[in-house]
Amino acid sequence: MALSDQLADLAARAKEAEDRAAAAHGKAKADLQADVETARSSAEAQAKKLRESADAHKNKLSVWWNDLQRTWNEHVAKIREDIETKRAEHDTDRAQKHAEQTRLSQEAFPERRGRLVFTAREGNG
Repeated sequence: MALSDQLADLAARAKEAEDRAAAAHGKAKADLQADVETARSSAEAQAKKLRESADAHKNKLSVWWNDLQRTWNEHVAKIREDIETKRAEHDTDRAQKHAEQTRLSQEAFPERRGRLVFTAREGNG
């Protein structure tokens, strides 16, 4: 086989390989575009389904949220009421103790009866 025949054969094989590579590249690109289109269609379908589901459950979610807010507000109101009750009880106990201390002081020091006596806790010690 002559050198020119070998070169021609090599050129033909190179051209054939180039054509196969171009076809494979074109096929890969087409396959990739098809995959992208399939993924896009699937994502759009899923988004539509999700929107429909959200719309269908919108009232249910709204009722649930309103119920949650109402029960939370009731819980907070109950806590505030309990705190106010405890404060009132504390103030009552404190006033009773102060009255008892005043009574005992007047019994112990009858000469101070009728005078206003400040304790150190009240600022005039």
